[in-house]
Amino acid sequence: MGKIHCTFSHEPNICVDTAMILTALQQDKTDPDKRMGQPKSWLQNFLQTAYITEDTARLKEDFAVLDALFSDVADAARQIPEELLSYYFTSADPSQLSPGTILAWMVTVGMTPGDFPEERREQVQVRTAVCVLPGNDNAAFEQLQTFPELMRLLADADFPAEIKWMAADVAMRAQEMEEEVSRLLTAPMEAYKRHLPRLQPLFDRAVGEMERHLREAPSLQAVLSERYHFGLDSEALTIIPGAGQYNGLSLWAVPELMQNPDGLYFHLGCMYDGLLDKRTDSNIPQQLISRCKALDDRQRLKILWELRSGPLCGADLCALTGLSPATVSHHMNLLCQNDFVTVEKHGVRIEYRLSKEGTNRLLRQLRQLFGL
Repeated sequence: MGKIHCTFSHEPNICVDTAMILTALQQDKTDPDKRMGQPKSWLQNFLQTAYITEDTARLKEDFAVLDALFSDVADAARQIPEELLSYYFTSADPSQLSPGTILAWMVTVGMTPGDFPEERREQVQVRTAVCVLPGNDNAAFEQLQTFPELMRLLADADFPAEIKWMAADVAMRAQEMEEEVSRLLTAPMEAYKRHLPRLQPLFDRAVGEMERHLREAPSLQAVLSERYHFGLDSEALTIIPGAGQYNGLSLWAVPELMQNPDGLYFHLGCMYDGLLDKRTDSNIPQQLISRCKALDDRQRLKILWELRSGPLCGADLCALTGLSPATVSHHMNLLCQNDFVTVEKHGVRIEYRLSKEGTNRLLRQLRQLFGL
């Protein structure tokens, strides 16, 4: 492929970011141990486990800004019926985007089904429905054009019943649902906007840090793979800062639904690079706890063993392990988070490969632990 053209935005996508915050807050209700919507609690855990504890004053100030934002968004969302919050802003996996986030993104890029010619609307609604399915690799769904095709595949797919119903609902009512999500987000978005003056320095810093890392890298593809755990075959990459995933990154795009079909949108967590840069080998025992836990699973070890021979997609790993796409996605997310695996996108195919940098870091940490 040719050289990737990166565009950096210092302005968040407020609609999408607010939807991501609501998703994090919903995750707190269903799985409090994840603490996705509690930045202060998450920071405390972060400082005590994987990273050094020096120079934390600014970190604590930044997390106080995020805490205030999350609190006000949560207050504004109290007027939304709980059944609607749960329906739109719950994801099958913490690393997956919720239906509300996907629909919010569709609204903000101005590509609702009604904006397409009538002969393409069914395809657009079906393609939007595919976005709500869990897993990073749903290759069988990527070429769907019609509602009957979607229903036939859903009938045989190993997804929870509620996920199948959601996908079918989106396929039938995508535009109506986008309009409803817009209404639900109105008050939380106003709360978000009030925090922009204090959030902007975090966003500026996040964009600047990512620009620096990409500029200093010997190759853009290498740093995207090793530092951010993904690769792409797109000609354009738009990087948008956000508070909704302050400790992570999201990459999403469906070419048929984009104004720029040759580009991808990369949602950059405003704390991601700052936290990643504080990772050090001076706290080896604590860092190894998380990484060894990631290895303490027979299926994840089997997956790593299979990846020795070369990159594999999710469908390959499902066949090799006998696991469902959602379960494989869960395992791969843990392996990616702990630097054992990187992700590369080739058209509609998502490929996983072993991370040499992450593996070398583990070996280096083990040698230091045992004084070798």
